[in-house]
Amino acid sequence: MNVALPAAFDHRQTFGASLRETKGRAELEGNWSPFKKLTLSAGIGVRAALRPAWPDLYQPGFAPTDRYSYFERGAKVELFGFPLRHQFGRLRYEYSLIDYTNDPNFLAVERPTHLVPFDHDEHRVVAQWRFVGADYKIGLGADAFQRSWFFEFARDAGTGKTHASAGGPPPNPLYVLRGLEPAVSFSVDLFKEALNVAVEYRFELADDVFQGYYSYTAHHPVLRVRLRLPGGAELRARGEANARTYGSHSYTAGPSHAPLSDEERRYDRRAEGSISMHLPLRSGVAIIAEATARMRHTNFPDYPTILWSYNNAWLVVGAELAF
Repeated sequence: MNVALPAAFDHRQTFGASLRETKGRAELEGNWSPFKKLTLSAGIGVRAALRPAWPDLYQPGFAPTDRYSYFERGAKVELFGFPLRHQFGRLRYEYSLIDYTNDPNFLAVERPTHLVPFDHDEHRVVAQWRFVGADYKIGLGADAFQRSWFFEFARDAGTGKTHASAGGPPPNPLYVLRGLEPAVSFSVDLFKEALNVAVEYRFELADDVFQGYYSYTAHHPVLRVRLRLPGGAELRARGEANARTYGSHSYTAGPSHAPLSDEERRYDRRAEGSISMHLPLRSGVAIIAEATARMRHTNFPDYPTILWSYNNAWLVVGAELAF
C-alpha cells in the first residue's frame, strides 16, 4: 500500500487590475493493489482560493467583494489498471463541497436573488478506457455529474423567474443541474517522444431538472501539443472551443427580457488558445510563462454594466518551486 500527500500553492498578481489570487490544495491519497493489474485508490482533499476585493459588476458603483473566494473539500475512490494487454481502464467517483465567501450585501431573506453565493456540492462519476499502442493512445470515456446549489433557486422556463422575492407565490426549488459528457480522444508521440499531439472531443449534455431554463448541449473539441527541448525545457500549446446551445425553454423575450441579439435559441460560443513555457533551472526551481487569448460570443442581451461578449488576452510570468 502506498500513501501520498501532494500539495500545491500559487499566487497570481494582475497588474493594472484588482485581481489578486492565491490558491492552494492538499490531498491525502492511498493506493492498494488487490490484484496484480488493478489498483484501488481513495483520497480526501481540500482546495482554497483567496480573491480579495475583486470588482463586482452586479453591485452599484462596482463595489469590491470577496465573494469569489472559496473553500472546497472532497473525497474520491477509484479503480484503475491494465486488466487486458495494451488496455487501461479507470472508474472513479468524486464528491466535492464548495463553500464561497458570502458578500455582506447578500441578504438571504430580504434580497435572496442579489449577489447569490455560489455554494454547491457535486457528485461525479468518471469512466475511461484507453488502448495504448507503441507510440499512440486511443480513448473513450464519459463523465456523469449532479450539481446542487444551496442558495440559488431554479428558474421558470422562458422567463427565468425564481419567485424568491418577498410576497407573491412561493419560491421555486433550489437549482439542480445534471449532466453527461461522453468523450473520444487520440494522442501520438513523434520524434522519439519529443513531440506529443493530442486531440479530444467531448459532447456535453446538461439538464436543468426543474423546467429546463439552464439545459444545454455543447460541442467541445480540444487540441494539445507538447514539445520537449534539451535541458528539460518544455513548450506547450493548447486550443479549445466550446459551442453551447441552450434548450427551447432557456429564454423568452418579454417586458423585462430584451430579445436575443440574433437567432431564436440562446447560445454561448467560446474559443481559447495558449502557449506556455517551462524552463527548469536548478534545485527544483523553474521559470514559467504563459500567453493566453480568449474569445466569447453570445446572443444573450447585455446588462447596462456587463458585456457578455468579449475578447481577452493576458500574459503570466512566474517561478515554480518543486520539493
